Amino acid sequence: MEMNSTKCLTLATIVWMPHILIDEKANYPKIIGGSMLEVFDIFAKHLNICYSHQMVKDQTAGFKLPNGSWTGAAGEVFRGEADMTGLGLAVTDDRFAEFSFSEFLYQDEYTATYVRPTIESEISGFIKPFIPLVWILLLITAVVFGIAMSLVLLAHEKILESSARNDRPKKSSSSILSESWLWTLAPLLSQSVTRTIKCESVRVIAMLWLFVTFIITSVYRTSLLSLLVLPNIRLPFDNLDELAEADLPIWMPAGSSVDAFSKLAAKNSSLGRIQKNFKDRSGPPNVPLAVRAMAKGDHVIVAPRSALLYVTHGLFSQTFQTGKCTTYVMTEGFMKTFIQSLLFRKDSPLKAKFDPLIVRLREAGIFNHVYNKVISNATECLKSVRKQESSKARSLNLRDFIGSFAIYAAGIATAIPVFLAEVLLQRFGRQ
Repeated sequence: MEMNSTKCLTLATIVWMPHILIDEKANYPKIIGGSMLEVFDIFAKHLNICYSHQMVKDQTAGFKLPNGSWTGAAGEVFRGEADMTGLGLAVTDDRFAEFSFSEFLYQDEYTATYVRPTIESEISGFIKPFIPLVWILLLITAVVFGIAMSLVLLAHEKILESSARNDRPKKSSSSILSESWLWTLAPLLSQSVTRTIKCESVRVIAMLWLFVTFIITSVYRTSLLSLLVLPNIRLPFDNLDELAEADLPIWMPAGSSVDAFSKLAAKNSSLGRIQKNFKDRSGPPNVPLAVRAMAKGDHVIVAPRSALLYVTHGLFSQTFQTGKCTTYVMTEGFMKTFIQSLLFRKDSPLKAKFDPLIVRLREAGIFNHVYNKVISNATECLKSVRKQESSKARSLNLRDFIGSFAIYAAGIATAIPVFLAEVLLQRFGRQ
């Protein structure tokens, strides 16, 4: 077909954010914007052509069926129902064998997006300054110190009993044990001890314990304060391995390269393991509905980074006045550096016309300029989630102290009956 022909080019087009955008309220996909509209306007001006977008019925890029036919946008080009695609598609082996591809428009990679975790109060937050191993070692150390101190005090009392000093009051074993454990537990709770140790050998042990507990309690208080005020957010996943371990439902456009390659990947590989989490899809993919469901945490979306950056841009724009990023994009991508090119029928004369212009526009940065205009609000949300949130101090609320208050209440509840028992025993003992 000659480029100056009166017949306009028919472009097989699917919804592909941010390159092709549709009206979500329309019953039938109606194109209202996207970077490829501006790109094709440039093509039409320089090549002196006209064009029209033809929305693909099943809204998929297209893949080859066992009988040799093609689905989606590739299928319409293969059958001659369209002259070319209206946007860049990923160049895969099976497509490259059956079609002609233009010079690449964009380089891209696959990644995933999910709802951003929020900072919430945690009842068990008071135990977070130390890992479980530290708490266990601290418990063991306290028990060992308490036993050692009890044995030394008991031995010291035996030595005094065997000496000639019979005029001094004798201490019972229970009194010695209570004194030992009082000196063990009180410093750990930052409480003063009213009883004075007169045994020099025990004083050495006690002073060493006081020094150790001073360091432990100081580190605990400062770490707890930093965790409460400047918490560190833990992302559900930030790479493909973590996504496979997270075991979250995954949505992706039908006919996606990830869907195809995951079936060929080894079952124990990261790409093979995420296949079991793919959500069932029937009928044309509803991208806007999938985005809204992802924003509520119903599933993860796996797609090219360019598309997910536009999703981030759109969701951030909805909350622009409050400046909140409600989702995040996985930092580490996979299936990296695949290229997106226009697709033609094999040996189509259109390729020779479009390729020189594509190279000129790409090297001049026009494609990137057009693309960056439609994702401008995604910049803030691309910052590290941990760094972004950890730089903001969080006001403490009552829930942060529930755990500590619960332990305090349990201590009071235990102390009251013990106190009453001591009072009753002392009164009956006198009688």
